[in-house]
Amino acid sequence: AISYVWGARPTMHHPLKLKVNGVEILITESLFTCLQALRRNRVTALIWADAVCINQDDKVEQAQQARRMGMLYEWATRVIVWLG
Repeated sequence: AISYVWGARPTMHHPLKLKVNGVEILITESLFTCLQALRRNRVTALIWADAVCINQDDKVEQAQQARRMGMLYEWATRVIVWLG
């Protein structure tokens, strides 16, 4: 699981896109930089990041998943904290 500084919500003026299973997702610069660093260090693993794993356009899903995030981090094999 990744815990990262959210920063500003991605906007249409300067979107950073991540393609997951053929679907483009807008993500913050902080998360984008974190994922690049992990890839550069050749980290191969399943990674959970809220912006990718929770539908950011569905407020009900966001609320449901937000209540579960503490448990997710607690049960994760490893938690990466990204402050950049």
